[in-house]
Amino acid sequence: MDKEILDGFQVESKLLLKELIKILDQLESWEGAFPTSQLEGFSQVIDRIMGAAQTLAMEAPNHAGLKRISRIAELCKRLGYAAAQRRATEFIPIFAAFWADTVDVLGDLIDVIDDEVASTRIAKEFSQVVQGRLEWLSQKVMAGAPEAGKAAQGFDLKDLLKDF
Repeated sequence: MDKEILDGFQVESKLLLKELIKILDQLESWEGAFPTSQLEGFSQVIDRIMGAAQTLAMEAPNHAGLKRISRIAELCKRLGYAAAQRRATEFIPIFAAFWADTVDVLGDLIDVIDDEVASTRIAKEFSQVVQGRLEWLSQKVMAGAPEAGKAAQGFDLKDLLKDF
């Protein structure tokens, strides 16, 4: 893959990660009205990282780092929209903490995007941890939702996790 393209992806993604950290700071200190705009804002910003990673992965379909970045971003995006729709206030601190860890891992993956061995190592270390957390969080947020495990966005967590 072209180094200039990867460098551009890194620069843009790091700017987006800074935006995500600002949103997470707001969620961590959240009080008052339900933070729908922050949850949706998080989902929209992380969607940009996901889209860029998916686009680059078309050029390098076996690139472990790009695949993991796009998958992690997709899971976070979907959960953000689901949380906004379900208005599960008790889970806001859990989402903020989980996403803070996720943003750190995305940053690590973005930093080593041109090193597939390091990307694979980071992705493998994180995937088991994130899978357990996402399954638990999804069960809690989706409890009582029509078609358990699916949000109004139409995603199936098990489907997303099977390639993780």
